[in-house]
Amino acid sequence: MTISADFAKNEQAFRDCEKSVDLPLQGSSAVPLHTGPSADAPLFSHPGLHPDGSPGTNCAADWGSKISATQQAVVADRVPGWTAIWWYGQQAWFRTPTGTRVTTPTSGYIVRPKAGKDAVPVYGVAYPAKEEYPTDFVKPTVGSPLVYTIKAGQAFPGGGEAPTGYYYAPTIDASKPYDHTYFRGTQKYVTVQIGHRIAFVKTSDVDVVRAGS
Repeated sequence: MTISADFAKNEQAFRDCEKSVDLPLQGSSAVPLHTGPSADAPLFSHPGLHPDGSPGTNCAADWGSKISATQQAVVADRVPGWTAIWWYGQQAWFRTPTGTRVTTPTSGYIVRPKAGKDAVPVYGVAYPAKEEYPTDFVKPTVGSPLVYTIKAGQAFPGGGEAPTGYYYAPTIDASKPYDHTYFRGTQKYVTVQIGHRIAFVKTSDVDVVRAGS
């Protein structure tokens, strides 16, 4: 589904935490996300913004606790008046009152772990493995997993094939060894929209299927 809340009717009261000021109730493109189907449930806690596990906040800059108009996600559950989505490797809930437009059903492809995999690592880059660089290259740049994973039973929008490579260009004049060289990797990745970011997962870890399959 795609978030399509009516800006004028979607009134939210966020806080400018940098200035310690509560902002007035106003139209917004953002929809708050909770850890359960209740307005009293804590706000969603992004593991990167809140590594100590503390709840998310209504700070305007706390983007992990919100989803914005035009963003897409896969529905995880529903109860009357609330919808859950997969969000940064967990469930997040937001209000979907009867008779109020908040989302639009959307077709497309989703990414989910292959059968038998408990969790799939998510990467911020699609770089070659260390052993794929020349042995005399002194600064091989590789990717490492992000702080969240895609767990069995979860799914996220995505599936586009991503090129694997790294372009090394530390100078303008190509004066260093291997300067202005593109190193191509053999590991195949596909893109995935996980929360607010476009990330990458290994093709060998996931299935890409049409939503509803």
